[in-house]
Amino acid sequence: PEADDDFDIEPVVEDVIDSLLTGLRDHDTIVRWSAAKGIGRVAGRLPREFADEVVEAVATLLDRAEGDGAWHGGGPGLGAP
Repeated sequence: PEADDDFDIEPVVEDVIDSLLTGLRDHDTIVRWSAAKGIGRVAGRLPREFADEVVEAVATLLDRAEGDGAWHGGGPGLGAP
């Protein structure tokens, strides 16, 4: 197997992650929960280095400056398998 630093992430995967991160901030609960599940599934298939970056991005949603939607999406986003 390749080392994590030799692994390239396709740009489309980065776009999907960005869309899911946006979904975690949505006002609709079903969108937030679906995005959280998607984040968990994608991050679980990434090399650890990149998965850690996704977790860090989700954790930024738990900032006081973010709205309630981000808080309600960020929590499940961190806990999604």
